[in-house]
Amino acid sequence: MDCIVVSDQRVFYGMLQRSVGRWIQTYYVLDKGERAPYADLDNVVRGDPGDPETYASFAPEEEHVAVLAFRARTEAERVARAITRRLPRTYLLFLSLDEGLPQLESFAHMRVRTWDELVGKHLEQEVRTLVTAWRVDAVRALFDGARRVGILVQDDPDPDAIASGLALRTLLGRNRTTAPLLTFGAVTRPENLAMLRVLDLDVRTIDTAALADYDRLACVDIQPPVFGDRLGGREVDAVIDHHPEQRGYRCAFRDVRPSYGATATILTEYFHAAGLSINQRHATALLYGLKTDTLNLGREVGPADVFAFQHLYQRANLNWLRRIELPEIPRDALATIGKALTRLEVVDGLSYVWLGRVREDVIAQVADMLLQVEGAVWSVAVGRVDDRIVASVRNAGYLRAAGDVVKKIFGEIGSAGGHRTMAKIVVPIAALRRRWGGHGPRTLHRIFFGPFLDEIRRSDRNGASAPPSGSGR
Repeated sequence: MDCIVVSDQRVFYGMLQRSVGRWIQTYYVLDKGERAPYADLDNVVRGDPGDPETYASFAPEEEHVAVLAFRARTEAERVARAITRRLPRTYLLFLSLDEGLPQLESFAHMRVRTWDELVGKHLEQEVRTLVTAWRVDAVRALFDGARRVGILVQDDPDPDAIASGLALRTLLGRNRTTAPLLTFGAVTRPENLAMLRVLDLDVRTIDTAALADYDRLACVDIQPPVFGDRLGGREVDAVIDHHPEQRGYRCAFRDVRPSYGATATILTEYFHAAGLSINQRHATALLYGLKTDTLNLGREVGPADVFAFQHLYQRANLNWLRRIELPEIPRDALATIGKALTRLEVVDGLSYVWLGRVREDVIAQVADMLLQVEGAVWSVAVGRVDDRIVASVRNAGYLRAAGDVVKKIFGEIGSAGGHRTMAKIVVPIAALRRRWGGHGPRTLHRIFFGPFLDEIRRSDRNGASAPPSGSGR
């Protein structure tokens, strides 16, 4: 099989000679007496491209590929008819702008592609990379010369925030002393604690007064209004985030992209535009951040997220990633878990257990485990941590958002919220007593198998999606 290339744009010959011509015998059609546009253009066929006799040197009983690139559709069809009349076993590829492409049914064995499909997306990406390179230069210039830079992330920071903060620090050429990651809360989820341990990262807990220790501040994966008055009137210098843009704040550098699934994607683009290689530690962190914020590319993703995922996956340490995603269970917690599981209840798809006094990180691990119980599409693990009741909620993903449900039931008396498949509740015992008349196992059982379960049932009746076929849950 060989390839015949015919076009009224001779620059196209040079492009194909350096691409397609490298792996398949390729012939280029020129008019009689026309000078070859490139000195090294081999295998030239001369004649009227719309005349079947121009292709007389090719064997009609063999298969051929023809690439036709013309501005006008009528000319492309004229040449295609000439080729297929002489070489009926030819497979055709038409390239042009939309208006220059024939209908798919015009010829047997044909494909059509626009220049936008083949070239436009690549050109767009190159221009985007230049814009991103400008952003990298701008943020570096903003923080250049600062004695200490604070990289501020949300309370109980998630993997996307931690990874993106780490990446920004590296882009600025700083270390954990001159640009620490800061939070007003603390890292509590076991997977996130495992991430810090496995990748040797740290996030410092601060208060408002401590902000004075930093010459410059950057908000990563969050925007200043979320902090309320905890910034103490301090303006941040830079914001890099993928959440919906908020109003009411000023900063010198702002890169907010709600169409992106994760801030990790933005920072991956920064590395690419700056010409920096991503080492295993950074790739593992950014990949985990991207995976968790997009549910493994299952929600709110675009082409940039897919590209970043592929780029990072090739460079990440997958053994580290497994250790992060499956955190260790403390030995002293196993007895508590074992005893609690004897009290496990599953009612109407809700798997529930009371753990008693327990370490906070164990509660989330048990909630993950309970979702694997036969018949469970929701899981709740509840325990007492100091003077608070803490609950972790999970669901199978095709139901009402877990964060919405917990916020409706507990939002007025404590901290309650999360994402579609996972949520967390932290309620002071005193607040539970005032609202529900108690805080012990019986009160909590009454809440979760009463108002909580009713809210789940109500969402199902109002049209929550059914489980996918063969889901087993």
